[in-house]
Amino acid sequence: MGVLSNDTEQQLVKEIKELLAEKMKKNHTSNLMNKKEVCKYLNISNNTFDKYMYHVLPFIQIGSSRRWEKNEVLEYLMKHASVVGK
Repeated sequence: MGVLSNDTEQQLVKEIKELLAEKMKKNHTSNLMNKKEVCKYLNISNNTFDKYMYHVLPFIQIGSSRRWEKNEVLEYLMKHASVVGK
């Protein structure tokens, strides 16, 4: 059995999605970020990004480098939001 009840988990996921949606509205402009900037934006390490996010986040290829759009990163997180440990 999980730490949170299903109702509590669903409410938490709903609130996270609402917060992310609000943040997306505030960041209306299209901002491209490099890997270091994405890590800073998400407050995660480079290794965590490589392990969990690098191959799943939509990106734009510019020459030999990848760039991630801030709104697309938020959209991905909203779509895949869940409570850890389930």
